[in-house]
Amino acid sequence: MKGLSITAIGKREFTDCLSIFNTLKQPLQLDYLELAVGSRCDLSLVPDDLPIVLHHQCLHHNKLRLPFSLIDKSTWKRYREAIVGKNVLMWSIHAPLIKEVNRLDFQNLVWELTEYMNIPICVEVMPFPEFYLSTFTSTFTTNIPLLLDVSHVNIWYKNSRGQVEHTIRELLEYKDVRGIHLSENTGRLDSHDMFDKSSWFYKYIDEWALDYLVTYESLPREYKEFERLDKNKKK
Repeated sequence: MKGLSITAIGKREFTDCLSIFNTLKQPLQLDYLELAVGSRCDLSLVPDDLPIVLHHQCLHHNKLRLPFSLIDKSTWKRYREAIVGKNVLMWSIHAPLIKEVNRLDFQNLVWELTEYMNIPICVEVMPFPEFYLSTFTSTFTTNIPLLLDVSHVNIWYKNSRGQVEHTIRELLEYKDVRGIHLSENTGRLDSHDMFDKSSWFYKYIDEWALDYLVTYESLPREYKEFERLDKNKKK
C-alpha cells in the first residue's frame, strides 16, 4: 500500500492537506493518509472510512498537539480514545533516547502499547546515535517491528547511496518491517527533500508497496506545487 504523509504537504491548514491528498490520490495511487508533524491533524475532520496511519505525536485537540511518549504511559490514553471509530492501519513511533530506558524495557513497552492500542505498532529507525535503532547493528538486536526511513539510513552512511541500498535490502530480508518512509536528503539532516527517478529507491516503490506500508514523506518532484508550504515558498 502507498500513502502520503502530512509531513510532505504540511504547513497548511489541515483541510487543505486533505484536499491535496484527494488531488494526488489517483496519480500517486494512494491508499492511506499518514497523520504526522507538519499541520494540526484533527481526527474529527477525517472521514471514518479513510484509511490512516498515525506517526508519533501527530494528533491535535483544540489546536494543541496531544503529547505522546512511549516511556510515559499516562500519554497513551488520549490517543486510544481519539482513534475510536477510525480506520487506523498502524501507528509508527520514534525510537526513544538510549538514556531514557534500557533495551529490554523499551521492547516490552512497545508490545504493551500494541496490546493497549489494539492496532499494529512499529518503531522508526532513527538518524542520530543518541537514539535506539540508529545503526544497522542495533536494528538486529531489538525484537520489535520496524519502520525503515530511507533518509535516516542515508544519514547513517553520510550519503553513500550504495551502502544505504544494501542496508535497506538486508533489513527488509531479515527483520520484521511494517513500513517504509520515502524522502531525500544529503546525508546530514533529515530535510525531507523531494525525489525523482534518479533516487536509488525510486525503482523499488511499486515492489515494496506490495508488502509494506510505503509512505511519501516528501513528494516526487513533478508534484512540487504541493510540497510542504514553508519549503515551497523558498523556491
